[in-house]
Parts: sequence; C-alpha cells; structure tokens
Amino acid sequence: MIEKVSAGPITVFLTGAHTNLAIFLMQNPHLKKNVEHIYVMGGGVRSKNPTGCCPKNATAPCQPQLCGDRGNLFTGYAGNPYAEFNIFGDPFAAYQVIHSGIPVTLVPLDATNTIPINRKFFMAFQKTQLTYEAQYCFLSLKMSRDTWFDDQFYTVIFF
Repeated sequence: MIEKVSAGPITVFLTGAHTNLAIFLMQNPHLKKNVEHIYVMGGGVRSKNPTGCCPKNATAPCQPQLCGDRGNLFTGYAGNPYAEFNIFGDPFAAYQVIHSGIPVTLVPLDATNTIPINRKFFMAFQKTQLTYEAQYCFLSLKMSRDTWFDDQFYTVIFF
C-alpha cells in the first residue's frame, strides 16, 4: 500500500473493515495528502429506524420498506440488529478513517439493499462485463454467490 499511496494521487475503495487503512494513515500521516478520496462500503444510515423513513408531511411518494432494514451480522449477536459488519468489526478504525481529513463518500448497507440481485440480473451482468471494473465486480459477486447453497443467494441476501 505504501508504494501506491506514495506515488499518489490515489483513490481508495474500502469494502471491508477499516483496520488496515486506519493503521496505515496513523503510521504515515504525511501521505494523507496523496489520498484524494476514500469510498467506504459500510455502515447503515437509516437502519436504526425500524418504523420506516416516510415523514408524515411527505409530498413525494415514499417506500418505507426501504428503511429500517436489519444489518448484516448473521451471528448470535442480537444487541444491535441494525449493525453493519464493516463498521461493527472495528469501529475505532472506521472513526479514524472517516475523521482523517480525507474526503469520504459512504455507501451504506441500506443503499445496497435497494439493488435487487436476482438470477436474471446475474445472468445479464455475466454477459456484459465490458470493463475491468465490471469484471472485478462480477467475479466478486460470483464468489459470494458460489458460497451459498442452491438458490439461497438470490433469496436470503437480497430479498
């Protein structure tokens, strides 16, 4: 990581816990200037609100089922059913990254819950990987799918 960030400028995309990047930034504060932006897949913005997100005086249509989604900690831990794994795994590191002074864009779990991944989408995506980024995303999605039994990937995770 030090070689890439030292060469700068660089954009960082975090798809897991923030531990490694937080330690890197704390040990190399002089290199923060080389990181232009950090994109974080993590957290839950509206997940704490199990009643939905539609205000009583809403003028636009609202879909309350998109709000108040449960988190993605699939363990016996029940103290916070709305927790999201990437932040929950190391909240101190997440705090360090988010407060590093580097611009951060958060893509929370509740944003990803609005994207249906069904068999039809998966097959269409498999046939239209036109960029290296699309190939990477598809292979990541396929690896996730291949760890589930039968068709549970399409039902348990995304619906």
